[in-house]
Amino acid sequence: MTTRRDFLRATALGATAATGLPERLLGGTAASDAKSSPAPAPRRATTTAARVTARHRNLFNGDTCVYFYNPEEWQPEGGPFSARAIHRYVDVLADNGIDTFVINANASRAWYPSKVIPSILDGYKRGDREFFRGHAICMNITEPAAVEKYLDDMVPFMNRYQDLLDAGVDWLAETAKACRRREISPWVSVRMNDMHGHRNFRGSFFNVPLFGRKEMRLQHSAYSPTMWLPGYREGLNYERAEVRALMLAQIQEVVEDYDFEGLELAIRPVANRT
Repeated sequence: MTTRRDFLRATALGATAATGLPERLLGGTAASDAKSSPAPAPRRATTTAARVTARHRNLFNGDTCVYFYNPEEWQPEGGPFSARAIHRYVDVLADNGIDTFVINANASRAWYPSKVIPSILDGYKRGDREFFRGHAICMNITEPAAVEKYLDDMVPFMNRYQDLLDAGVDWLAETAKACRRREISPWVSVRMNDMHGHRNFRGSFFNVPLFGRKEMRLQHSAYSPTMWLPGYREGLNYERAEVRALMLAQIQEVVEDYDFEGLELAIRPVANRT
C-alpha cells in the first residue's frame, strides 16, 4: 500500500468478499461466461480481496469501553488507569488467536481525544457528577435514588478515561500500538449515527451539538411516532451538509492521523420517509 488511504479500498473489497457475493461482482468471471468456456484452472489468491480475507480470519470487534469495564482485570495493581491495561487486553486477544482487532472510536461524540469533532469528556472536571445527569434518562433511569446511584457509578468509570488524558495517553492510538507489538492488524470502527442519547438530545453528554438542532435530525423517520421509542429513529440527517462534514472529518482523522489498517463504517439503517 503506497498511501494512508489505499487500505480503504482493500478493506471494502475484503468486506465484500466476506459476504459471499458472486465472483463477478469482485471482477472475476461471470457465470454466463463460465457456461460457454472451460472452467479455469484453480488460481492462487492473488486478488486484493483474497489477500485481505486470507490475512484477517479471526476478527474481534470491541466498543469504546472494552478496556474500562473491568479495571481489576486489566490493571489489578490499581492506581490511575494507564496504557498497561490496553496492552494487557490486546495480549489476551493475541494469545487466543485473534489476528484483527476492530476498535470502535465513537458513539455520537468521539470517545478518544479528537482534534476535529467534540469528544466525550469535553468540559468535564474530575468528580463532576452533574456532567452526567442529563444522560440518566437515556438509560431509562428516572427514580431519584437510581439517578444518584448512576451518577456515583459514572464518575469512577469516566475518570479512567480522564486518567489517560491526564497522562497524555490517547487510548485509540495506544490500541494500534499494542496491536503492532503483538502482530495483530489494527482496524477502527466509526459509528455513523449513534443514538445512545436519543431521549435527551440537548442534555446528554453523549451527543454532539448538532443533535440539539431539530433541523439537523430526521423529521419523518421510518418508525411510526406511536411506536415504542419513536425518537430512537430521529437520527442525524445526512441530507444536511453540516452532518456530512462532521462525520467526514472524523473518518478522515482516524484514517490519516492513526495507524490503522482497516476501516469499518458501522451503519444502523435509518430511513427518512416523505
